[in-house]
Amino acid sequence: MMTARSSGTSDASNPIQGDRAPGQSAGGSSGAHAPPRSRLLVYNALAIAQTGLALAFQLVVARRFGVSESTDVYFASLTLLTVLTGLVGLFSETFLQHYTALAVERPADAAGFYDAVLGLSIAVSAALYLAILGALPFLAGAIAPGFTFHQRQALVGFFAIHGLSLVAARVTLTGSAAANAHMRFFVPYAVSCGVQVLNLCGLLAFGDRGLTGLAVVLVASSAIGAIVQVGYVRRLVGSSGVPRVWHPEIPSLWRSSAPMRAGHQLWTFKDLLTTHAASNLGPGALSTFNYAWRLISIVFSVTSSPALQIHQSQAARMVALRNGHEIPKARARVLASNLVLFSGGVLAAVVCLPSLLPVVFGERASARTLRAVYVMFLALIPVHLVMSFELPLVQTVIAFRKGGRILRAGAIYLVVYALLLSLLPGRLGLFVLPLALLLADGLTLAVYLRTAARLCSTGG
Repeated sequence: MMTARSSGTSDASNPIQGDRAPGQSAGGSSGAHAPPRSRLLVYNALAIAQTGLALAFQLVVARRFGVSESTDVYFASLTLLTVLTGLVGLFSETFLQHYTALAVERPADAAGFYDAVLGLSIAVSAALYLAILGALPFLAGAIAPGFTFHQRQALVGFFAIHGLSLVAARVTLTGSAAANAHMRFFVPYAVSCGVQVLNLCGLLAFGDRGLTGLAVVLVASSAIGAIVQVGYVRRLVGSSGVPRVWHPEIPSLWRSSAPMRAGHQLWTFKDLLTTHAASNLGPGALSTFNYAWRLISIVFSVTSSPALQIHQSQAARMVALRNGHEIPKARARVLASNLVLFSGGVLAAVVCLPSLLPVVFGERASARTLRAVYVMFLALIPVHLVMSFELPLVQTVIAFRKGGRILRAGAIYLVVYALLLSLLPGRLGLFVLPLALLLADGLTLAVYLRTAARLCSTGG
């Protein structure tokens, strides 16, 4: 069993101290201090602002494009970008955990490690974008077999621009992880809010240029956000600013990241299966599902993301300081808080959405389509409730760098989801998706419950 280790390291020698209330000691049994409640409220407010801006952007998209073949193309490209962003993580998924351990044990080494991972992220992202862009004319039919020839061409053209966001996305994720390792959450949230403001302003200004204008706006805003964040993180970690693509810790990072990211990637592949299935259900079906998914995801993000981000950093530090046995108590506090907040957010959305959706879509969507979006939103609530229990457990497994366990759970999830999509009765129509998601997530929740309990009791 992992034994506790003293964490009374001074601020000067340990850069991973985080934000503390005045007079709060750096000591304690775990060495993994949560920010004071006042700061957590600030982070929640920033999360609300960030998500509110993202919601406003989606509302403007809905107002301008409605539920149409064009929005099907837009959502298909978003799905592809999400999958590719995850693929780049095959070599850097456990960056936060490795960086945290370095900053605790060998602080002078941490900045060079960040520089190397940043350089590799840029190089790998650019190479992957070019490879997929060349293959997309042949892949479009497999991704969305129900798309018309015109839609497939539109998907290729839209992704040619939109896909450039892949580089900025990986740069931003790496920077956020480094900042979070130092328990600094304000700037990553602020940068994300700034990107959302740019997205919204750009769409209002150039949205009349169709999908091309939308793609340019998304790429430009993400690039600006990545540049700002790199400047902040380099000062935070003490980076020399000299580009590099190697560090002695990289092989260890690859060994732990590849199975970890592969497991997550298998879970992410559900988006491709969902796109594949929804595209066969007629024009607008993919958009209906995605609008509902984004609405419930916004509620989930506002109520759960700040505490989950903080818990992920705390869990990594607890493991680094040999105090992994304390994770269950921290996880229970996060779960209790998130369930209360999520329930309140869902209740408010259930009451307000019937009145808001007609205002948002205007004449771009029929009453029948709006009802389908609303009912799909209701159907996705149980899925996210299961995720409320599951994600803190996933973070526990990640903190112990058990990529093989993540890979196993991801494989189970993907196989079960694919089988359910093929076996559940077709008369369910689009609602086969939330049912399959719920059953697959419920099964992997059971897997993670057992795995996390064993890791915390034995120390990995």
